[in-house]
Amino acid sequence: MNRHMRRSDMRTLRHADLLTHCLPVGDPVFDQHKLLRDAAVGFHLPSDAHRPFCIGCRASFLGDDGAKVAAYLFAVPVGVAGLVATSGFCVDCMETLSPDEVDRVATRVLRKMAPGGKFLDPRR
Repeated sequence: MNRHMRRSDMRTLRHADLLTHCLPVGDPVFDQHKLLRDAAVGFHLPSDAHRPFCIGCRASFLGDDGAKVAAYLFAVPVGVAGLVATSGFCVDCMETLSPDEVDRVATRVLRKMAPGGKFLDPRR
């Protein structure tokens, strides 16, 4: 993906309603949801515009840090086919961060994609 395409995708994300998912690696949803499965695979493919890292501690998933993905954070724009923004949490962060801390990190990342966006509580 080149820089122009990445910027275009970010504009699309900023102006769309987003469905978000935070799923552990190996979740059965990946067997049934090709888009999320492909996004998770693509997350690990480095490019000039993308170097996968942990959104909790910034450890690289490619380098000498030895970090492994434990969970993915997906943002899927409603009504836009084939586009998924993907981030990852490492094993160490998922083991040491509280659920509230994981939520705060995820919210910080999602706010960059949707500045001024409102988050709906799915439990309501």
